[in-house]
Amino acid sequence: MSKRYIQTFQQVVSLPTAPFIEGSVVRFIREFVARRRQLRLRADRFGNLLVTYTPPARRRRRPNSPPILFAAHMDHPGFTAERMLDAGRVEARWRGWVQSRYFPDERIKFFVASTAEGGCATSAVGRWVPAVIEKVVPF
Repeated sequence: MSKRYIQTFQQVVSLPTAPFIEGSVVRFIREFVARRRQLRLRADRFGNLLVTYTPPARRRRRPNSPPILFAAHMDHPGFTAERMLDAGRVEARWRGWVQSRYFPDERIKFFVASTAEGGCATSAVGRWVPAVIEKVVPF
């Protein structure tokens, strides 16, 4: 696999995301498609994105061949910070379907998005803040 493909994959999976908090990934995909003439983007009413690729004429082998479809989630289980309890503690909500018994005393990092990005980062804009899980508030 090419180094470029691996780098793109690493960029996507490094974006902060959680169920129903998928703006970073959506923005990345929109910007990625906008920079490539052969790609087109459509979104349905639920927010699902469909990216289609049209190869240049010189690379088309079978004009009537069926499309190839790749499907992926734009989120993964994660926490969202709800409010600061004090200077060193935050109340966070768990968004995911992993049992909470695995979390006490585990280390976690929260992403603090840059206000320049409208609170939604497409890369490492902002910073990751380390924390320790004390208690889990289910979604």
